[in-house]
Amino acid sequence: MNQKLVLLIFGLFSGQLLWAQTTDTTHAEPPKLFLNCPGNCFQDFVKTELSLFDIVRDQVQADIQVLVIDADNAGGGKLYTLTFYWSKLF
Repeated sequence: MNQKLVLLIFGLFSGQLLWAQTTDTTHAEPPKLFLNCPGNCFQDFVKTELSLFDIVRDQVQADIQVLVIDADNAGGGKLYTLTFYWSKLF
């Protein structure tokens, strides 16, 4: 559940920033996003909820790469670390 919330917040925030930087919005194509995460990344959920991005399977084609690392903490919860790699945007 926490991973879904984090990805949704990321999508809303970065999508607005990326679209605000384009000068011609009539011909702008959505940025390509590659998710690099262990196990189940909820690919179907990400594709439906983050419609501002074009989800790709090849990281070479991606404009944005997201590395998701999860770790168990002592209290029984999970710690998620998101690392963003930007390419071809600037």
